[in-house]
Amino acid sequence: MGSFVEKLASGQSPAGPPNACVSPEQVLRVAEQYRGMAATSSALAQLGAYAAGESDTLPAFGSSTPQAERILSRVLSNRGGLRVYRRLLVEAVQRLVPNTWSQLKAGGANALESWFNSSEPLDAAFVEEAKKERTSGDRSDPVLSTTLRLVQAYELLARCNDPSFTVKTCARARQLRQLLESTGPLTVARRTEEIWGNECTAIGPPVIAGWLVDFPSEASSKVAQELLDALYTKMYACWLTSGTKSEPFPRWMSRRLPAANELPQKSLLRRKELEERWHEGSAQDTCGKAALALNGMPAPESCSMPADVAEAASAWAVGRTQLTDADRERFDVRLCDQFVTKLWQGNSITIPASFERAPVFEELVQETEHRLPTSIAIMRGHCQGRRGPEDVFPAQVVELGHL
Repeated sequence: MGSFVEKLASGQSPAGPPNACVSPEQVLRVAEQYRGMAATSSALAQLGAYAAGESDTLPAFGSSTPQAERILSRVLSNRGGLRVYRRLLVEAVQRLVPNTWSQLKAGGANALESWFNSSEPLDAAFVEEAKKERTSGDRSDPVLSTTLRLVQAYELLARCNDPSFTVKTCARARQLRQLLESTGPLTVARRTEEIWGNECTAIGPPVIAGWLVDFPSEASSKVAQELLDALYTKMYACWLTSGTKSEPFPRWMSRRLPAANELPQKSLLRRKELEERWHEGSAQDTCGKAALALNGMPAPESCSMPADVAEAASAWAVGRTQLTDADRERFDVRLCDQFVTKLWQGNSITIPASFERAPVFEELVQETEHRLPTSIAIMRGHCQGRRGPEDVFPAQVVELGHL
């Protein structure tokens, strides 16, 4: 009996135990189960090593009959790519088209399998839902950028670009990526998410060069103009919070734009368009100078401000009453005016260095909690307390009054 058990444990098929207590067919079935357990253990060990990065060899599993082995074989099947990777595409589709995904899922396992392995074009309902503007209240989820990264991750792990692999689901993944990369409204939304998602400190020549090269080449492209709007506004917002009076926006921006010889011809036009959006003496120039002057003002000792700060603030106080309709509609002018207004009120404010997705106007300028009052708040306190030289205090109040 000991020899019989030993052979079973090693996956062998003994002829039968002593006294023929069981039939040869039963022995074979038991032995088959043991062989399956050994194969399953080996496959799981391969999967563990592959997942941990200890091996780059995809786990393999042959055909077998016991249910546990069939399930594992389905998971590790390389015919459709390592199946656990498909979860990346599932997450992508769920985020992009939740309604269409619910309908697909309701069709059952066979319907899902057919859809993922199909090379037929995405149907109109799928594309239409993907194009719709998102109204979700959760603005912390950058849907389009995340979806694209999930699809790209699947293509990488499933080796979709490796000609030695034939993975049916790669065709569907390719369609999803092309939809996200080339469809106008989706392109604008996704790339705008990327622009606002970058930290201000990360925006420099290499990053901007990549964006400009990626922009559509058509000179009048609405997509390109919307992306330039987003890039310009992002850079202007970064300058408002990190710039200094000694570095006007054109100079600040120039240091972050790629050199002309680093860009192809079509991208040079986009670079030039960015630079030409700024004009000396324009509303965004006058307001920007006031913002930097107020934000960088040293703490005063009386109800007064330095002459250069007062001059910049006064110029905008006058300029904002003379805005054209076009200026009032400009996003950068509205942003700067709100920034200056909150500074003048004595609030401690900032514009976050990055956003998970493109922010709405009301989310840009945010008040912060600081123990120490701002320089403007200190000045206001001096004015309210009538602190300052008696011989000049009235004149100082008058000077500040028109602001």
